[in-house]
Amino acid sequence: MQVMRVLIIEDNQGDARLFRQWLLDASNTIEQRVQSEQRFQMVVATTLREGAALLQESPRNFDVVLLDLTLSDSMGLDTLHRISAIGAPAAIVVLTGFDDANAGLTAVQHGAQDYLIKGDTDGKLLVRAIRYAIERRRSQLMLAEQSRELAAVQERHRLARELHDSVSQTLFTCSAMAESALRQWDINPTKSRSIMQDVHRLSVTALAEMRVLLLELRPTALTQTTLKQVFLQYLTPLLRHHPFTSELELDEVPPLPADVQVGIYRIAQEAINNIVKHARATQVKIAVEVRGDQLILSIEDDGVGFDPHAASATSLGLDIMEERAKDIGAELRIISMAGRGTRVRVLWRGIGALTNEITSTIRNER
Repeated sequence: MQVMRVLIIEDNQGDARLFRQWLLDASNTIEQRVQSEQRFQMVVATTLREGAALLQESPRNFDVVLLDLTLSDSMGLDTLHRISAIGAPAAIVVLTGFDDANAGLTAVQHGAQDYLIKGDTDGKLLVRAIRYAIERRRSQLMLAEQSRELAAVQERHRLARELHDSVSQTLFTCSAMAESALRQWDINPTKSRSIMQDVHRLSVTALAEMRVLLLELRPTALTQTTLKQVFLQYLTPLLRHHPFTSELELDEVPPLPADVQVGIYRIAQEAINNIVKHARATQVKIAVEVRGDQLILSIEDDGVGFDPHAASATSLGLDIMEERAKDIGAELRIISMAGRGTRVRVLWRGIGALTNEITSTIRNER
């Protein structure tokens, strides 16, 4: 017998009892048992904090979340964003009232799998919505996994190209220059010294690039420190050896979920690769800002720019950035115009939930 595990986050006790009764009735009908042999197990949480704690404690214990957007401790889309930020595989069905039906459509656009209007719902509609939401969520997770596998293949090809085009070529140049310096060591020490200084500069650049390539092969290193330290440790050496001035403005960020931290770094890396290869920029600014419950990554350059509608998404890696943003539930916006530079902006909502979690942990430890 298939059991569907339902988490109901609803602070209206009457509504919560009604949903429970509908699902119990659905579990006990002869038609339900004969046709699909499905039953429902339900847990009710009356606050967002309580529901989030249940999901965080056992993220795979629930197949679907029935989520009221108007709770005593959270309102509107922030409620959805804070549940989505937990990263549980459960489907989300948003519950709205007659007067805010549009909020349901907006919630679906922001990641919910379906919505129901309280007062315009019955048991059969509730069961259908749950089934649909679960199947849709499974399909989304399957597509996301396929996208990650494709991205991994693309990453391996990119690593091979980078290793050949960057580090390998640089080391070959260093070897040739060192050989030239040795031949001139006795007859022209000044020139030999100048050549060796260039060899040192190139080897430092190759070392920085190799460090980043090794990081690509060991991505867990990206999650063992803060986002600010990741940017300083791995981006600064690369930025230092390119023909543009760079500016970093990095806020301190609470510890992020591993997939979010890796995703944000990868988007920044792809954007910087575009600047290096295509932008011909003289100035680059990278900022990470915490604003309320939002984490905002902004990368701006004063380069040649491009027409986003005419550009090849593959050649510029735009599809990769969009996929990475989608995987972590972030919003990606790319603003560019020929001759006017480019701005890449990533917005991830979830800092508020992380801050509440940290505060709760500290209180419990006390």
